[in-house]
Amino acid sequence: MNITAQTVVKHFLMRLGEGQQFHTGIHPFFKNFFTKQELIDITSYIFNEHELSEVDLKLLTHDELLDIIDDDMSILRFYLNQWEQQLILHESHSTQEVNDTLEQLSNHNHYLRNKMPEDWDKYDRSNFRSMQLKAGKIIKVYGIYDISVTQDQATDVDTPPKRFYETQEQATEVMTTMISENDSEDGYLHVLYLYKAV
Repeated sequence: MNITAQTVVKHFLMRLGEGQQFHTGIHPFFKNFFTKQELIDITSYIFNEHELSEVDLKLLTHDELLDIIDDDMSILRFYLNQWEQQLILHESHSTQEVNDTLEQLSNHNHYLRNKMPEDWDKYDRSNFRSMQLKAGKIIKVYGIYDISVTQDQATDVDTPPKRFYETQEQATEVMTTMISENDSEDGYLHVLYLYKAV
């Protein structure tokens, strides 16, 4: 999540923590907050191309763009969507993500730059995952799964755990509590890991 998205989400969490109600309209906090391009991006996210076909957003002022947006929650939804898209990209092996990661690590001549991701083998995927970890784009996390789910299936389950933990110990502690509260047999649950974008 970039610094702007962090600031926007923090603003909304602070307001929520203070018990403020969210009303239609733009909160004064956002006055002179966004660049013009950010306002254009938010507006383009809210409205489809047909709705904006007769408006040249680049000709509008900051205030006019804020008037069109007209809703704090639209701003929040835009940044949550941007965050989700960033996570999806970081978890992918797309050519763009490969290039971005190699650039970030100043690894300009790495062999994966010239190899199409669809041609990668297990070694290539493992090598790239190591680079993503080093770049801080993904982290190893732990979840509590039904015993029938194998490590190889952990990324493909239809109903993933509701939470992932930063350490195996944390996940094991919660799993133990779940088992004791439900009087379940220890063998019905286990902890598996996977890699998630940050």
